[in-house]
Amino acid sequence: MHRSVSYMLVASASLASCSPPPSGEQPADRAPAKIFSAQDRATAQKLSLSSASAPQAGTAQDQALACEFGLDALGTRLRSSGLLSAEQERVYAQAQALYRRRATEGLSPDEAAVARQNYETAQPDTNARARIGLSCLRQLI
Repeated sequence: MHRSVSYMLVASASLASCSPPPSGEQPADRAPAKIFSAQDRATAQKLSLSSASAPQAGTAQDQALACEFGLDALGTRLRSSGLLSAEQERVYAQAQALYRRRATEGLSPDEAAVARQNYETAQPDTNARARIGLSCLRQLI
């Protein structure tokens, strides 16, 4: 009997330690959550790697072309650093193919080549392209 009472006390103490504190009380090891200002949140958003928005200007085909170039720039960096697993590489290639199809849909090979050349000239910054690539991946989620 003494043992069963001991086990019950240990079980009760364990359960009590898992329960939240009474309302209004903060646990001793947790400080109250900090409230961030709108300016703090805006600054954090600007610093975010994925803060670039997907291309909105031009036709859907223009946007797909920007995503295609963006994914190419981002993919080059990811592959060179070895950050993609074989499965991730396969899915990434599917995303690139999707945007490539959208970008060239209805265009002749010559028209597609001209569109690619025009975009490459208009957006030579591969860092900006990579940021666009991140936002295009976000769109697919």
